[in-house]
Amino acid sequence: MRDSDYKSNQHVSWPAVPVDSPQSYFVIRGSGVRIPQPAPISKFHQAVKRSKHRWPHRLRPVTLLAQLVDTSNRVSAAPGRTAKVAELAACLRSLAPEEIEIAVLLLSGEIPQGRSGIGPSALRAAAAASSAHGPGLSVLELDRRLEEIAAIRGTGSSAQRSHALCDLFSLATLAEQDFLMRLLLAQLRQGALTGVMIDAIAVAAALPVSEVRRAAMYSGLRATARVALLEGIAGLRRFQLEILSPLAPMLAQTAADTGAALQQLQGEVAFEWKMDGAHSGP
Repeated sequence: MRDSDYKSNQHVSWPAVPVDSPQSYFVIRGSGVRIPQPAPISKFHQAVKRSKHRWPHRLRPVTLLAQLVDTSNRVSAAPGRTAKVAELAACLRSLAPEEIEIAVLLLSGEIPQGRSGIGPSALRAAAAASSAHGPGLSVLELDRRLEEIAAIRGTGSSAQRSHALCDLFSLATLAEQDFLMRLLLAQLRQGALTGVMIDAIAVAAALPVSEVRRAAMYSGLRATARVALLEGIAGLRRFQLEILSPLAPMLAQTAADTGAALQQLQGEVAFEWKMDGAHSGP
């Protein structure tokens, strides 16, 4: 087809996703067919956050597990809380809407399916079988396969689960396999606990951390992240106290030292020893 068969038009925006500026496209003369010129992915992502539309199927970005592994490694190496929050927030901003809830849990050291029930020996056997030469396993594909493994029940389930686990690990690189082993054993120690992730969600969505923390107490981390990034503060304020709905434990706030803590508190203050991660009483 000749170049003269096309004419440029600057007045019609992409039909599936509204954007701030007009979208360029070509029109084939005599047919009325419009061929949009691609806009930067970041522009589409910003538009989706402001819209109820889903990503156009052919332009929907796919986040690879490798990106989360790289983020996890940078978070582990980050020297302080602020740097960890910045790394997590940058990753959260790059996610497609359907990836947000999954990625937030993975980066917090959890999986959407809950405890896997998979032991170290089964994981080592799966990792020893084979590995991928390069990144190709997506976050959504990982979630789908974990769902399938979690659903295996009944006679012969142990062998079926081992086979499915080997298939999953064959799609992962060595670095991704190491991440998955620590994730499935609940040993992803990277310093990104719930409090750090709440701060990262607030930074990624440009919202007050107090609003994100309040919503997380009512709705949990998954829903809070999705609503914060896609709907903003108005969406978060829909989460309210409901009868017979459980609340997440209130998270203690941190301070740089004892003096800074005393400046934040009023009246008499009592101190007690606490070993992080351990509880000596009911």
